[in-house]
Amino acid sequence: MTTETEKKPDRIVGVLGALFGLFLYYVWIAVLMAILFTFFAEPNAMGAFIVEFSQMVQVWLSAGMLPVFITLGYHLFARDTMPEAERLLGRAGLAASASGFLLWLLVLAALEVSGVAVEYPYYVAGGYVFMLILGVFFWKTWSRGV
Repeated sequence: MTTETEKKPDRIVGVLGALFGLFLYYVWIAVLMAILFTFFAEPNAMGAFIVEFSQMVQVWLSAGMLPVFITLGYHLFARDTMPEAERLLGRAGLAASASGFLLWLLVLAALEVSGVAVEYPYYVAGGYVFMLILGVFFWKTWSRGV
């Protein structure tokens, strides 16, 4: 067996893992919308339901979980075929995306409480940049032990 045919199943498993993560993300969105419309929606004068919830936090709860779920799905599917060093770096990426999501969520909640409004593309892009910075930091830190 050549190295090209050995790498092809690994790629397929990785792609299936990312697609599984995307599926988990859509399940998360459905659960999030169900929670928002169950507990935070109120009808307006026209009878349409309006969700009375922080826009920054609401958008980050949906957009910020995308890298977390894709990384989780990839790691769940491809971890058995990865070498140990790559598996450790995959865990670092998963930890960086999850902790970056939570820390940026706290930042946005603090901004909301203090009354500071940030434009839409900036708080989403800011969260992704924060995840990226944490990812580089975790990968550098965790790869020293390998």
